[in-house]
Amino acid sequence: MLVENRFEDLIFWQRARELSRLIMSATGELPLKRHYELSVQLERAAMAIMGDIAEGWACDQKQDYVNFLHSAISAACSLQSYLYLALDLRCVNQKQFGDLYNRASEIVHMVDAYAAQLQEGKRPSPRRHRPS
Repeated sequence: MLVENRFEDLIFWQRARELSRLIMSATGELPLKRHYELSVQLERAAMAIMGDIAEGWACDQKQDYVNFLHSAISAACSLQSYLYLALDLRCVNQKQFGDLYNRASEIVHMVDAYAAQLQEGKRPSPRRHRPS
């Protein structure tokens, strides 16, 4: 059913992995480090994106896979919402906010397009790349 051999082959999983790394780096620095709960929420949302993509990939049923992809989209939107709070609290600057927000948006668009193709019964291209 699926084109990719491993979830690591999915470009949007690779992008989610990179976003998680960037979020973890940001939450380890001041002033975000002072806002523990916000840091934890940012980290959890970022990890959920890549985790949901991987978990969905392992599903036998196409609809289950699509549901996990939609969960990854929800996690990315949550991350974006928490980024607004981080910006409001001056834990991230406008440039950091924009970069992280745009990365999450890119993942949302890629995952959404992939899920739509799966639902239509097409064999989507995972745009394979080697994991970094």
